Amino acid sequence: LKAFGFSRRGHALFPFNRLGIEQLAKLHLNDGGDLIFNPRKIINHVLREPLFLRSSFAASNFPPANFQELRPNAYLARLVDEARLPPEVRERLNSTLTIWAGNAPDEAALSQVPPLIFKTFSLPTPEELANIGYTPVDDTNDPVDTPNHLKPAPIPPPVPGSKDDTKVSNWSAKLEDWVGGKKLEQSDARELRNALKLLLKDSINWPALRIPAQEIDARWLSIANAQGNLAAGRRLIVCDSHEDKDASLREGFLGALRFSYHGGSWNYPEAHNDYVASSIIIDRLVSKLTPILIEEANEQISVLGQTLINQSRVLGLATPIRSTDPEAVVRAILTDPAQKEPEPFEEAWDQLLVRASAPELRQQLQECLLERIACYQGTGTTPHALDVSRLLGALTSVPSDFRSPDQWPSAVREFIPLMGDVRLSRQLQKPIEKLRIFREEIAAYIDSTFDKDAFVEDLRTIIPMLQRLQSWPTNLADKPSEFQARLTLFQKSAFIGLVEKIDIIADNSGKDNLPKLLNALGSMDLGMVDRTMSFLRIAEDLISKAEAKVEQQLIMRGGSNPQQNVADLISLLEEVSGTSASKKEASE
Repeated sequence: LKAFGFSRRGHALFPFNRLGIEQLAKLHLNDGGDLIFNPRKIINHVLREPLFLRSSFAASNFPPANFQELRPNAYLARLVDEARLPPEVRERLNSTLTIWAGNAPDEAALSQVPPLIFKTFSLPTPEELANIGYTPVDDTNDPVDTPNHLKPAPIPPPVPGSKDDTKVSNWSAKLEDWVGGKKLEQSDARELRNALKLLLKDSINWPALRIPAQEIDARWLSIANAQGNLAAGRRLIVCDSHEDKDASLREGFLGALRFSYHGGSWNYPEAHNDYVASSIIIDRLVSKLTPILIEEANEQISVLGQTLINQSRVLGLATPIRSTDPEAVVRAILTDPAQKEPEPFEEAWDQLLVRASAPELRQQLQECLLERIACYQGTGTTPHALDVSRLLGALTSVPSDFRSPDQWPSAVREFIPLMGDVRLSRQLQKPIEKLRIFREEIAAYIDSTFDKDAFVEDLRTIIPMLQRLQSWPTNLADKPSEFQARLTLFQKSAFIGLVEKIDIIADNSGKDNLPKLLNALGSMDLGMVDRTMSFLRIAEDLISKAEAKVEQQLIMRGGSNPQQNVADLISLLEEVSGTSASKKEASE
């Protein structure tokens, strides 16, 4: 009875004590920080609930776990957790320390709680837990009518300290209220999230992940029983309950806050303990955030890689259809195509080619990709190795709802949508249709037996003959020398290859064959299409118009007989000379 104490009138307080009554009064009679005398609540909650548990006391099971839903503070929770007690004993001890030990904030306060209280409840004493000896309270100044031998230790006068110490003390009280069920207000929750964010960003090994360091939004951090948690989007659960039975959350939160108060430096007296306590929380957050960052990086790799490959195809590099050969994929992505002056062909394709050939665009795309697959040394910017496995794995699927990060160059963000499969398929419809028309038109001139060399040689023979016969059409667009130049270009052109690629395009115009289409279009000299058709039309015009001129010449010369003309001429000469020509002369 002495251990549990007496009232001022000498009544034994057992099974309560002064500290326990204070804790229960604060719990049930608190109204906005003031204690309001309410007899009904005192009877129903402070008195009846414990007294009805007489049988559990007789069975050495009092107080029960989570008694009155009160939780021990961080100091006591850590003390119990480190003792490695059986779960039932641990939970009952937590209740005893929270109520009958007055939720003692430190060792000095706990040492003033009589060990007999713990023994009465069949629980280990503070000395058995952590070698904390009993220090009786000096009661010489108690009123004479107070026979109890245990009173709460007097509150020491405040010791002047730094502004940061005051903040930590205030936060310690806020966190105790938070564990007790009071919700963290918006401003407090924001401050705590920012402190955790500071530690979280510095704890991620960005180079090892081959991911560029990026800003972490404090709003991602979701804290149970706190205002400002996001309802959707990216959420990192700091804790899903505010109970904090082992006090690890409170210690970790205070460590993060103290770290932030010291300018993000571990150079202060409590730094070692704060580092250990906060690391428990931060390591858990890092393990949750890392897979998200890797998945996000893979999406970016997929889009950047596919964009570079499609750009390579548009620019004529003819990359592999399937992304299975590492060397070929890397070559397709990192090779810079030779600069060439494109000839006009079809408006949609011409615009796409201009965009794909924009200065510095390819370099910016490559830099964004290398930041996510390359290994760098220290803070250098020279890539020393590539994570080709990550690259090939990411290229297997391209997200349809991808949104470029704001930190990417604007030219990259604008170009990426142009290289999407759906957009490209639409843009290729008009150039494909123009090539189909070309194939139909050329069929009127050329069949499967066409021999380009023989065709060119025939034209080369015809040109001088028409000139000698003065049969070159005067209304032809080209003069003989101009047509001769066109003929030379036609002879040197890869005309057969052009026709074969047009056949590929015309026969594989479906969406699934987009890589083949791009490879064929990009590697084609599309200017040759118009040059070829123009040449063939002029050649046809030449032959048709020259044919009429030749017929006219034949008609004009149709009645002429050279032998008869020679015989008549000899006869006239004989008459003039009066002599006859010999057979030899006549034949000559």
